[in-house]
Amino acid sequence: MRFVDTNILIYAIGLQPAPPEKKAIAREILAQGDIALSAQVLQEFYVQATHARRSDALSHDLAVRLI
Repeated sequence: MRFVDTNILIYAIGLQPAPPEKKAIAREILAQGDIALSAQVLQEFYVQATHARRSDALSHDLAVRLI
């Protein structure tokens, strides 16, 4: 089992301006199924994904559904 960092979740949904290969790698990691997520990582994801200063911020409802 592998522990997944917040950045993997952010890259997987394409919120960070990053090379497309990062998004593909992040999605591949999440699809493997042998991952672990902590409550802290999920909380950090929510805060980062919904932050008001982000031009690409997710809505509360969408972020909760993703979690």
